[in-house]
Amino acid sequence: VTLLAALVERSPQITPAPTEAEQVQEAHQLALEAKHKVYPTVLTAAEEGPDQQRARLRMESIVETEGSREGEGDRTGDMRSLDRRLAQRLYLLVYEDGRWQFPQQEWQAPESARDGLRRVIAASCGDGLETHQMGNAPIGHLPLLSGDTLFLWRHLYVSGDVSVPEGLDYAWLTRDELVELVDEDLGELSAVACGPFA
Repeated sequence: VTLLAALVERSPQITPAPTEAEQVQEAHQLALEAKHKVYPTVLTAAEEGPDQQRARLRMESIVETEGSREGEGDRTGDMRSLDRRLAQRLYLLVYEDGRWQFPQQEWQAPESARDGLRRVIAASCGDGLETHQMGNAPIGHLPLLSGDTLFLWRHLYVSGDVSVPEGLDYAWLTRDELVELVDEDLGELSAVACGPFA
């Protein structure tokens, strides 16, 4: 039996934390800027009128509140939330048949793989989830212990919410969380399919 599976990925929502080399570069840049001539505030404050000052303060406030690396899902521990691990990629798993797996179903000939994947995502995740399939070829395949062969295609999350059928569950997970949850036969494929991305 041939199984079609979708690796649905949510891209990072904010830039990742700076690396050590980037932090050193920034410190060096700040040290260079500190050597520049600084004019008295009396001379420079006049350049910013009251409207510009209000706009700047409002923007700083928005960046402070909305630019947090911690989302609501992180604060509440909600693995179903897309508002978690904002600087990392998240991958969708569904809990079906007593185990965590990618959205997957048996391929039904003569449908195309693309049509089959649309059917798989709608059946496992509901009609509200919009994704974009990345390419026409699978990113990997794996013979399962059951004798079936699983073909995995990469999809990018576009919009919408997941609504699984009654009795099932789902989670948006980082690569490390995903590899820990899936069965052994999927673990290796998951690690490779998710790539080197954190």
